[in-house]
Amino acid sequence: MENRLLIIHGLNNKIEALTELGRSFQNQFEVIYLKLPHHDDLLPLDFDFQKSLEQFQKDLTKHLNENTYILSYSLGCAYLQYLFEKGSLTIPMSRVIYLSPALKTKLKLSVFRFLPAHFPLPSFSPKQFRYRNFCYWGQYKMLFELSSQLKLQEYPLIFADPKDELINLDGLDYIPLKREYLPFGEHHLSFHPQYYKNNQWEKLIEEIKVRLLQEA
Repeated sequence: MENRLLIIHGLNNKIEALTELGRSFQNQFEVIYLKLPHHDDLLPLDFDFQKSLEQFQKDLTKHLNENTYILSYSLGCAYLQYLFEKGSLTIPMSRVIYLSPALKTKLKLSVFRFLPAHFPLPSFSPKQFRYRNFCYWGQYKMLFELSSQLKLQEYPLIFADPKDELINLDGLDYIPLKREYLPFGEHHLSFHPQYYKNNQWEKLIEEIKVRLLQEA
């Protein structure tokens, strides 16, 4: 059975934010993209925490088998980590890599907790990778509730940028990204070749491949 790589996006991201990443692995894996809850064309009826988790787990589980590996980015990591800590996932952590994980956030989201779920707030994703030009507060609330409940005593391998504007890396072990170029203010969206010069993108992909395939 062919090895499968499941790629999970972040908050208000289009799948296109990570398709170049996926193409880099298509010769070694069957690549599948998993869409997070509340990232479709429908206006969400609610942002119920448990319902969102159940939907994510349902969508995730149908792709899991003994040959599945996962690359998860930003908010997708918070969903995964919550399920890991609840003992709801059977996939070994050694088959999972987090990319700029939103496990702890620099955003003071609690000050917005009384906003209605469909209140629009700014999106921090670059324009070409935004799903919408705004985020619902309910999407940020999911991030706040997930991250506030994590204990982070054990977590998968992390690749992250020490200058990330959005996530707090204090206390986390991670592999710092090696890049020669980044446009100002976009240290979080870091897994597309436009953010790299020379052969830094190829080196990053090779390092991720080595770490995934050694588990295969």
